[in-house]
Amino acid sequence: MARRVLTSRWDEMSLERITEMVSRKVIAGARQRLAQVWLKRGALVARHAHDGEQITYVLDGALRYSVDGEDVMVRAGDVLVIPPGAKHQITVLEDALVINALSGPSRPSEL
Repeated sequence: MARRVLTSRWDEMSLERITEMVSRKVIAGARQRLAQVWLKRGALVARHAHDGEQITYVLDGALRYSVDGEDVMVRAGDVLVIPPGAKHQITVLEDALVINALSGPSRPSEL
């Protein structure tokens, strides 16, 4: 079976509106996803977990993550690693842009 190499350009992708406060663009491979996520100040991303690991790179803004009961503040330049299965929620303190890398099978609802 031949391997397929895919290329994508963020600026050519449509923005997917999740809620009034959260939008994203997602590139999905067979076992990983990479997403640009825009979050507006005041947004709350409900508590959830992923089967795989999540790495979040904050490009702009400020957010408070609650990960398995531990609060973690992140700002532009910070990188957060969330272990597989860890329940987490996000409170957006300032308008933010993050890059999320998620491992494991793709689920459309995951940020």
